[in-house]
Amino acid sequence: MEFEWSLSVSLIVSTLFGIVGYLISHKLSAARDERNKQRDVRIEYLVKAFRASLDLYAYGDPKTRPKEIARNAAIAISDVQIFGTTRQIEFFTEFTKNWDAMALAKALQDELRRELELPKSEAQLQWLRFDK
Repeated sequence: MEFEWSLSVSLIVSTLFGIVGYLISHKLSAARDERNKQRDVRIEYLVKAFRASLDLYAYGDPKTRPKEIARNAAIAISDVQIFGTTRQIEFFTEFTKNWDAMALAKALQDELRRELELPKSEAQLQWLRFDK
């Protein structure tokens, strides 16, 4: 029985290519999954911030605004400053200078639609306000 080197080398090379291909594929998939998870978290916090900014606008006067509205807005803004992109953080920095809740809501809407790969909306933002 004679040992066939060409067959052995062929099998070894094929196996190595398979292993290397698997490792590369796994690394790329893990990186993609991490990016997707970060995007999902960013979108979740942007949605909360968007809702909070509309609440701030709807309950405009700070003297009559329910405390939970202000608290939710403060939490949403701090969350986006942690999880948001540089661009999103700049929106909040600008907001704290002029306190224009509608401009913030519109900027958040634009940013959310960009993150979700939806076309930009030119429609005016609408909201409902229900008092007790």
